[in-house]
Amino acid sequence: MEKILLKHLLKNGMLPTEDELSQWRAGAIGAWLDAKGSFEPDVARRVLLEQGMDGFVAQLEKAGAL
Repeated sequence: MEKILLKHLLKNGMLPTEDELSQWRAGAIGAWLDAKGSFEPDVARRVLLEQGMDGFVAQLEKAGAL
């Protein structure tokens, strides 16, 4: 998802700063924690890794969301 979003933003000349991305990730981690138990962690991990979101997966795992 993050790569798709970045591709869209680049196409439209709206590249977010690293600080903005960091804030987005922090909010996203909270949402994942809120949704914990409503998804299969192994499936979510696999899908995120297939999208190249290795760093985000590591953050989710550290936070206990996966």
